Amino acid sequence: MTRLTTAYERAIQAWGQVSLPVLRTALGIVYIWFGALKLTGSSPVATLVMHSVPFVTPGMWFVYSVGVFEIFLGLWMITGLAARVVILVFAAHMVGTFGTLVLQTGVSFQNGNPFMLTETGEFVVKNLVLLSAGLAVFCWQISQSKATATVTRTAPKAAHVPAVSSVTAAESASLMVTQET
Repeated sequence: MTRLTTAYERAIQAWGQVSLPVLRTALGIVYIWFGALKLTGSSPVATLVMHSVPFVTPGMWFVYSVGVFEIFLGLWMITGLAARVVILVFAAHMVGTFGTLVLQTGVSFQNGNPFMLTETGEFVVKNLVLLSAGLAVFCWQISQSKATATVTRTAPKAAHVPAVSSVTAAESASLMVTQET
């Protein structure tokens, strides 16, 4: 093996160990960024968000609320805490974004054809990539925590050895006799 090949293999191994945590952080940054755009009223999808939920009266208050939620979720993703809960919240949010394809077909598809996406339709469908990345990251993280817990639970326990001060001379002699036989 050449030095270049060896260095390449080491780089792949190193990136393999950090790639999913880096992806989790990238997802968090994207969520914070998109949330901040909504919160500041600068989001190009504000109108789309306002009209995506039929049981909510449209208004910027809803866009701001989604922005706060996305910032919170992004920060939560970056911390890596409570992955079992994050995956549920994240997946529910992502699935909710696909409501646009059902509730706003006129802005999602060209001439009502589901194979001919509009710019808005493409914007929504790309969430499949975010959803897949998030599921990969958080399922991996959960499996890692299970593996660590299993190792901890199944590790052999050290034998209990009484402290010297609590063993009397008679018990000590008894232990010696037992060990010799």
